[in-house]
Amino acid sequence: MKRFFLLGLILTAGCATAQKEGGETLKPSSENYTDKIVAVKVERIPLKNPAASEWSTAPTTTLKMLPQIIITPKQSKQSVKELTVRAIYTDREFALLLSWEDRTRDAYDYSDRFTDKVAVQFPLNPENLPSYMMGNRGGRVHIVMWKALWQEDVERGYVDVNDIYPDYMVNMYPYANVGEDTVYLEPPRITGFSSLALMFLPGYAAGNPDIDLQRKWPVMEYSAEGFGTLTAQRRQDAKGWGIYKEGRWYVVIVVPRASADQDNAPIYKKTSVALAVWDGSNKDRGSRKSYTMWIPVELRP
Repeated sequence: MKRFFLLGLILTAGCATAQKEGGETLKPSSENYTDKIVAVKVERIPLKNPAASEWSTAPTTTLKMLPQIIITPKQSKQSVKELTVRAIYTDREFALLLSWEDRTRDAYDYSDRFTDKVAVQFPLNPENLPSYMMGNRGGRVHIVMWKALWQEDVERGYVDVNDIYPDYMVNMYPYANVGEDTVYLEPPRITGFSSLALMFLPGYAAGNPDIDLQRKWPVMEYSAEGFGTLTAQRRQDAKGWGIYKEGRWYVVIVVPRASADQDNAPIYKKTSVALAVWDGSNKDRGSRKSYTMWIPVELRP
């Protein structure tokens, strides 16, 4: 019995810390902030694992969100009251783990249903902050947005009509490549599209950059210099991943600290971020969101 008891103590103690690849102990942080974000250096960024030990080494920052009451569609009160943030970085990348309470997982975007999403805004010049409201003329910002809809596309396959209307019926699917085992009058198993099919995808045919038929990550990068100037960047360097678990979203956003892309914000010893969250079931969309002003970010050596 003593031998088993001693083994239990060893296993319990081992759960309190984790090891880096080089053998150095990673100690969980007990620091908490409400006015700044402190990033700690790690060996790697666990993009798809918000429970990884690297995240626990970073202090937690709990931010009170504000309702957007300036531009229509407005929000009378914030749909997301608090956002928790952890930050880590390597020599090449900077990452944020964003988490918030959400009673529903909203991964579709059509008609009167809207998707959950979160965005991080960086200043191109951290020493001279532009307006936190998407920048201003001459004060460009770098924005990275994650959407639950894109997460669905990347993780589970692109959303089609039968995902939203399970009982729909079709007798043909023009210009689509369907699997040999497809039985019509049932949702077809589409394996690809011919070039003619693109005529029936108006958003794609119009060149909407948000419609990507080969999306690798559920995030997109934009630039802005004020309201109405949001523009998708030609080069997409950011990565991200979202997990919905027990009534909470956990979203990781990763950006390069330095890039040849002049539209990307540099992240060295310090910067600032502004954050925004949309709750789809609260009909948040466009400017209807919960947000923060600029929050200082310190990269701890």
